[in-house]
Amino acid sequence: MSPAGQNCSIYAARFSRSGWAAVLSALCVMLSVSVGCGRGIGDACESSLRCSAGGTRLCDMTQPGGYCTLAACQPGNCPDDSVCVTFSQKTTEETASSDRNRLSTNYCMRKCDDRSDCRDDEGYDCITGEQFGLGPEGEAVVEGGGSDQKFCAVRIIKE
Repeated sequence: MSPAGQNCSIYAARFSRSGWAAVLSALCVMLSVSVGCGRGIGDACESSLRCSAGGTRLCDMTQPGGYCTLAACQPGNCPDDSVCVTFSQKTTEETASSDRNRLSTNYCMRKCDDRSDCRDDEGYDCITGEQFGLGPEGEAVVEGGGSDQKFCAVRIIKE
């Protein structure tokens, strides 16, 4: 139990003789859950437990400051503030598209309209899948979001 939850339990015990004990206990549980709840898609993190207490989200530590995300997403199953993006390695004409698909991976990425929606101070930008493909990192396709749908990713475009 979090420290907030422990403090709430102490106060609930003091009020146990009144009808407020049940109400206070419920508020304490909600406070404990909210203190320990996860961060949103695209938020900074140090470990996957910081992204979700239940371990459903992961912390991609390969990104600056970490990046809370969901892996192996499908179109339509990311949280409302995010979109499913397929990342794959850049391939040559000789490489079959089946190899590209076999080596690709999907992640929920934070939706954005402009750079200020992202962690700009940490090097993130609001880009389209096509813009992501301009760098050496590989290619990106927003699944079910259209080619103009933007997401927060490490800035690769030099200004």
